[in-house]
Amino acid sequence: PLYSVESPSSVQSESLRFIQSNLNFMENQIQNSTSYLVTSATPKDGKSSISVNLSSTFASQNKKTVVIDFDLRKPSFHKLFKRGFDKGVTDILAGKTDVEKVIQYDGESNLSIIPSGSNHDSPSKLVSDDGMKKFIEKLKSYYEIIIFDTSPISLTSETQEISKYVDGIILIVNAQKPIKLIKEIESSLTSKKLPIKGFIVNKYRTGKSVYKYYNINYKTLKV
Repeated sequence: PLYSVESPSSVQSESLRFIQSNLNFMENQIQNSTSYLVTSATPKDGKSSISVNLSSTFASQNKKTVVIDFDLRKPSFHKLFKRGFDKGVTDILAGKTDVEKVIQYDGESNLSIIPSGSNHDSPSKLVSDDGMKKFIEKLKSYYEIIIFDTSPISLTSETQEISKYVDGIILIVNAQKPIKLIKEIESSLTSKKLPIKGFIVNKYRTGKSVYKYYNINYKTLKV
């Protein structure tokens, strides 16, 4: 649900505004466009909902924002936005259409949306081609904030491939999952010198040690 729009005074919405403010502070203010990859350790960690609501929060601050459904194997925007989608990311990367022809606008959230697109036999091959770099460059010429909602980083190669092209990675952490798994993923990303901007702790319960681990230098969202 778009709680950032429907419930702007909620704890979740306030937390997202805090995260958005911190991200603005961390980035080079001279930079015209900033791209983020939002991923998670495992499925059902709340990644897509947070991606869309964080995007909406940026848009509410008069930032020209686009959110992209880059979970090419299990897209979710049709559920979150309650509408049908046709062409999208896979069609752009396959050279079957142009970016301008697949962008949709959501008036409620003030967001531009790019859906995942048609089913493709090999999403990883699409992402590894030169078209990915050109795709992001085109988006940067249109938007101030670009947010990719990707598949869980432990499940597909596409997420790690696209991470090479973005300005920052935000990892959604399910507070109910083992902290060992989160540490392993953090170590893997760090070893590859990928730009981790922080962790958002989701499904938080008071007293869980995972919150204590991420309470320094990272943004936390309690949902």
